[in-house]
Amino acid sequence: MSEISKLIFKGAFHSVTSPFGNRSGVLTSAGNSASFYLGTDYGTGNIKLPQYAQKGRFYNMKRVIVIGCPGSGKSTFSRSLHQKTGLPLYHLDLLKWNSDKTNVSKEVFRERLHNILALDSWIIDGNYGSTIELRLRECDTVFFLDLSTEICIDGIRERQGKPRPDMPWIETEDDEEFLQFVRDYNTQSRPKVVELLTQYSKKQIVIFKSREETDKFINNL
Repeated sequence: MSEISKLIFKGAFHSVTSPFGNRSGVLTSAGNSASFYLGTDYGTGNIKLPQYAQKGRFYNMKRVIVIGCPGSGKSTFSRSLHQKTGLPLYHLDLLKWNSDKTNVSKEVFRERLHNILALDSWIIDGNYGSTIELRLRECDTVFFLDLSTEICIDGIRERQGKPRPDMPWIETEDDEEFLQFVRDYNTQSRPKVVELLTQYSKKQIVIFKSREETDKFINNL
């Protein structure tokens, strides 16, 4: 891989080989840091920084999706990003779930989501695989929290018994079916996410491998 187009954010990140292959617009990470690959083709050497990258910041970040395994810290990161940028924040769980733990119909959920996507700016927090590609088409920036299964399960258990602004009820105990979904995420759900990110690699895509990386990114905005 030669002449890779890269942007290093304020010296807090370093570059490594992308797990998505020789494609553009993909960020990956290793150790305690990460690098962002700009939307230019590898090998061309023609690096033209878009406006958001001029000073190592995301100035043109207006339509953002935050995805990743449950328990990875999507909602926490989304709230921090909202506080830093002022972009309106929407949690998919609040669009889907009622306070009595029932959910709305697929039609109602999609209508609510389409109403948000029609707005000029937003941060949308959540997975819901059936609508990820819809959100990818409409967004300009993707944050993928690609953390280990162990960290995600710990995150789920740590939030039990605590009120959450992204969920209309309080989780009080383990949900074994939900935990099994988390255990299977990296082998069953993650490959589909990776494939979609490859297809939409011209987007601004940032992938974090640890909570330290998300904290560094927020602190450097």
